[in-house]
Formats: sequence, C-alpha cells, structure tokens
Amino acid sequence: MSDLAVSPPDLAPTQRQPWWQRHRMQISTVTMLVLLYIVFVVFAPDVYLRFDIYRSFMISIPFFGIMAIAMTYIVTLGEIDLSFPSICGIAGWAFSQLYISTHVFILGLAVALLVGAGAGLINGLLVARMVALHEAGQLP
Repeated sequence: MSDLAVSPPDLAPTQRQPWWQRHRMQISTVTMLVLLYIVFVVFAPDVYLRFDIYRSFMISIPFFGIMAIAMTYIVTLGEIDLSFPSICGIAGWAFSQLYISTHVFILGLAVALLVGAGAGLINGLLVARMVALHEAGQLP
C-alpha cells in the first residue's frame, strides 16, 4: 500500500521562479498582440490611426460579447453544442425579416425569442434523444 502513496507536489520551485517565467504564456500573448498592432499601424496608418475603425469595433463587438456570455454557461455545464450560433443566427434572421416588413420592434423581438426558443427546444430534444439512444447501446 505504501508503494502507491503519492507525495504532495513540491511548490517551492514555482516560488523560486521569476515572475516572467511563471507568466511566460501571458507575456508572449501580449507581446504578439502589440507586435501585430505595430505591423498594422506601419503598413496601414491611414486606417489604424483613425478613430473610425475603433468606433466600428465598439459598435459590432458587443453583440458577440453578449453571445459569448451566453455560451459561457453552455460550456460550463459541459453541454458544448455547436448549434448555439446557428440558433442565434436563425432567431436574428427571423427578427430582421419581420422588422423589415412591419417596422414593429416588439413584434420582431417576440418572434425572434419564439423562434430561438423553438429551435433550442427542438435541438435539446434531439440531443437528449441521441444521448439516450447512445447510452442504451442503440447508437455507436
């Protein structure tokens, strides 16, 4: 029994390492980001030194941030599902089509929520059924 005992890890070597060795992955990521930005500014200063591109980022990025927040819960629960962006896309398409034709925001929002909930329900039922069939040994 004593042969299988595992000693606790020694934490002393990580305390002796300098901070730049402990954080080399983060430092290299930030360094690459800065180098890429410098390359972009050098080769296209008329684009990257004007405020218009950053305004465009500030307008378009929050939508993807909201989707990323919702995706965080899905990944945390272990239900990684590649259909999540597709369901968001079809709900957005339903909203845009209805809003363009009627110019009623609330109606478009309600239909988008219903389409998203319906597509999510169908997707969830299909995934649950496939998991049940797999656990029963009826699927490879």
